[in-house]
This record gives sequence, structure tokens and C-alpha cells, in this order.
Amino acid sequence: MQTSPLLTQLMEALRCLPGVGPKSAQRMAFTLLQRDRSGGMRLAQALASPPYADRWRRR
Repeated sequence: MQTSPLLTQLMEALRCLPGVGPKSAQRMAFTLLQRDRSGGMRLAQALASPPYADRWRRR
């Protein structure tokens, strides 16, 4: 199956999480995009928010 570059990028980003392989990343990406778009948006906003980003940059 051929996927869009943005979907591939999302799946690769999810794979950096511990225990997430290619199939799990694909399932998570499809779930975020198809079933739980609002959850995906909340996740994106939380990861992009300055307090979260600043806390992890200091480590």
C-alpha cells in the first residue's frame, strides 16, 4: 500500500516511542487520522506547546 509522505512522516515519528514498531505506528496513525481527529489535534498541540518543549530541551 502506498501512503502519502505526511502519513509516512507521522508513522516514523510514532515509531520513535518505546515498543512501537511499524505495524503499531501505522495503526496509531490511522486511528488518530480517521477515528479520533480531535485526540490527534490535542496531542499535536500538547507536543508543540512551549512548556512541554522547554522542559525536554533542558535535559
